[in-house]
Amino acid sequence: MDALRAGPRPPAGSLLRMLPSATARLRFREMTDADLPLMADLLGDPVVMQYYPAPKSREPSL
Repeated sequence: MDALRAGPRPPAGSLLRMLPSATARLRFREMTDADLPLMADLLGDPVVMQYYPAPKSREPSL
């Protein structure tokens, strides 16, 4: 188990940048401002947010 933790660690509180990946059927990309309306819809959907305390209203979602 300690072998998995070997190597330098990033400073506490730093964000690790996730690089977009691709497969034959799926491509990840960084989000853009054009994604905000869809994300607000998802975060406000009670079914999508069923395991969170409550759905988010549009204002906090953006």
